[in-house]
Amino acid sequence: MRGRRPRRGQRSCPIGSEAASWRWHYDNVTSVWNKSISAGKRYIIVHTGNKGGFIDGAGLIFSTKNKRADYHDNMTSQLFEKWMAEELLPRLEKPSLIVMDNARYHYRLLEKSPNSSSTKDEIIKWLQAKLIDIPHHAFKCELLRIVEKHKPKQISLQLTY
Repeated sequence: MRGRRPRRGQRSCPIGSEAASWRWHYDNVTSVWNKSISAGKRYIIVHTGNKGGFIDGAGLIFSTKNKRADYHDNMTSQLFEKWMAEELLPRLEKPSLIVMDNARYHYRLLEKSPNSSSTKDEIIKWLQAKLIDIPHHAFKCELLRIVEKHKPKQISLQLTY
């Protein structure tokens, strides 16, 4: 809906967008999208801007020791939520619209169902929390079959802030 004007009586709101990965090597700054790079210190830069430019004071910059071009391993939901709550949201005009991609740190699973990597005790605790009857002396594989019957059909996600 690019370039669409608000209808009469509707209010328009600023649109912000974030996402990028960059690396510094001496005085050369380059984008790392789809490039294999082994030298140079990496910085994670999270910032939001709109047609007026970057939002003052809403940036997050930190260095990483990871030499991979993909920065996603260095960003967590907790760090992203903290940045959103403390740096970005207080500085946004109201109302505003934030456009984000599907990066895994933009959301969290509300409830993770046990799987074959879970311990038997973790599986039992999950079943007990759901008030599901558990056969005495059941093997882990039997408990996992019970989990399959009772786990949610849809994944519940929470957008990080």
